[in-house]
Amino acid sequence: MHYRYIVSVLYFLLGSGFAALGQVCNLQSCISQALQHNLAVQNSEIKEQRSSIAYTRSWQERLPTLNARLGHGINEGKSIDPSTNQFISKRFTSGNQELTTSMVLFDGLGMLYDIRQQSKRWAADQKDQEGALIALKLDVILAYIQVLTAKDILQQAEVNIETTRAQLQRSETLHKQGAIAPGDYFDIKGQYAAESSSINGLKKTLFDRRVALSGLMNIAERELGELAPLEEQTNDIDVWTADAEQLYQEAQDKLPDFQSLQLKADAAEYAVKYAKSAYYPRLTFGAGLNSQYAGTSSDSYLRQIDNNLGKYIAFGLNIPIFNGFKVRNQVKLARLDQRSQQVENDQKRLELRQNTSRAVFEYKQSYENIALLKSQVTDYKESFRIAQVRFDEGDINSVTYIIAKNKYEQSLSQLTVLQYQAILQQYTLDYYQGKLGF
Repeated sequence: MHYRYIVSVLYFLLGSGFAALGQVCNLQSCISQALQHNLAVQNSEIKEQRSSIAYTRSWQERLPTLNARLGHGINEGKSIDPSTNQFISKRFTSGNQELTTSMVLFDGLGMLYDIRQQSKRWAADQKDQEGALIALKLDVILAYIQVLTAKDILQQAEVNIETTRAQLQRSETLHKQGAIAPGDYFDIKGQYAAESSSINGLKKTLFDRRVALSGLMNIAERELGELAPLEEQTNDIDVWTADAEQLYQEAQDKLPDFQSLQLKADAAEYAVKYAKSAYYPRLTFGAGLNSQYAGTSSDSYLRQIDNNLGKYIAFGLNIPIFNGFKVRNQVKLARLDQRSQQVENDQKRLELRQNTSRAVFEYKQSYENIALLKSQVTDYKESFRIAQVRFDEGDINSVTYIIAKNKYEQSLSQLTVLQYQAILQQYTLDYYQGKLGF
């Protein structure tokens, strides 16, 4: 029993982070962590909760108010006796009690429009929150792929520098023997230094990418652990047959961010009606009970409350005639807000049309480029192999050798980047179609 307790405590202390040392994290676990702990998502949740409270407040304002007031005091000197309404000069206690209620009977339908406005805003914020979660998934996927890309590029550079190191060692031996041109030797030596510096830059890039991903997950970079490779993608250029316009229409229907646009437009319309309601008279109803108590009376406290009990009901009508154009200006501002919301909606739809068009174009082009780069890598690899043999035999100088080596390594890096970009573009299309999993 004690052994299990100790093991449980150690497990909690050592495994409280997101990932233990050496643990491999996959894309699903990173997305789950981000959805639970991302600060931007938490902020969107707070915004949605505030909208919920605003909606609740709007319909609760239609309820009548009920308030009670109780006051007691000690009087000295010349005062009016509440029980006789005569002046007296003695010390005595007095008190009063009051219970009031009031409610709005008519306010130009202002409260009704406010309820509808807050309802639309709440629904829009709910959609925005849902959209923020989906967008966060895509952001994590992007950051995850960027980490994998940086890692693969770094690994390629580390493999490539081994070839340069071996060539440098061979050149040093030949240089000592005087069997190689000094310029070729120093070219290879400089190439090795350049590749070493490049590796340091790639390490920084990898670290920056890991920091960006861990920031989305709200954890420290050291807690991230190693990232698992992505699952094999069934990417086929023939699978995507829809055009950009179809993707745009589908995105408008599927993405919660754009479902909220109409809700925001409706809320702005009700805001204008709410502002206009201030042009109309306001009719209120009130009622109440009141009583008083005096220590000079021989009656008991409760008897005095009963004997002095007063009741009233009242109706109030407030007719706006002139208020310095306050309501008029409020209506103008509400209409400007409505127009601003419409412009914002149009701007977002324009950006969506551009983004979906770009996504389809880049998706199709990426696979064409991948096919070309694969052929290029094969050709440059063979060219570099030949250049290496000829350089070893002294048929070419170091400049030609280094050029062939750099061409091959650059094409290999470009192919790696494009392959990951193609995967990201597939996820992007899934996002616009509302089919992003996880």
